[in-house]
Amino acid sequence: ERDGETVVAKKLVYPDIALKKGVTKTQENLWCLFILLYGHDIDKVDEIKNATHKITEDIPLIVIGIDEYYEESTEGLLKKLPAESQKIILSDKIQQPNNFHLTPPATINISGVNVLLLIGDRLKKYIELFESSAESSVLNLIKKRHMDPIFTPTIYENDPFLLQTPPDVLTIFNFGSSFSFTYKGMTVISLGEDGKNSCAWLLNLKTRETIKIDCS
Repeated sequence: ERDGETVVAKKLVYPDIALKKGVTKTQENLWCLFILLYGHDIDKVDEIKNATHKITEDIPLIVIGIDEYYEESTEGLLKKLPAESQKIILSDKIQQPNNFHLTPPATINISGVNVLLLIGDRLKKYIELFESSAESSVLNLIKKRHMDPIFTPTIYENDPFLLQTPPDVLTIFNFGSSFSFTYKGMTVISLGEDGKNSCAWLLNLKTRETIKIDCS
């Protein structure tokens, strides 16, 4: 509104993401497994592996979110996972990212399906700001088309938190609670927080079916 010669913005209106005309899926029946392993609790891996094998033994891609990155312990972790699966390690402690060791936020493409990977530490403040649940807070951020809209001194050439082109799948590690929902063609998965409700999720990229693997 106008205050004399000055125009003051009383409320910012964010454009919601557009409804996708069609849900992006793979032609083949591909499964992706997301695992949260903060504290390198490698013993959980056997439990997760046994649970997923009851659903499918063919998992082409496994993405693991970890807190501290140590090459020695990571090697032990990877040896426990199916040898034929491609593994991606996600951690903000990785010094030299490459195709298989990523720092968040990171986007991967799986047979045409774009997956945005986030660590939830930067998102936790919005649960208090929005005075809502973790699930509702994520939905509010998606509607704002930005996963961290509070101004920070960090300058990005291409803001990785801006949902200019919304991903097909959004996966958040170490955030609030464990949940999954679909919004306007986007599949959203949260793996909860370590020590509270951390778990693993299976995602079928052909059907977009999500299955929670309890590993708490």
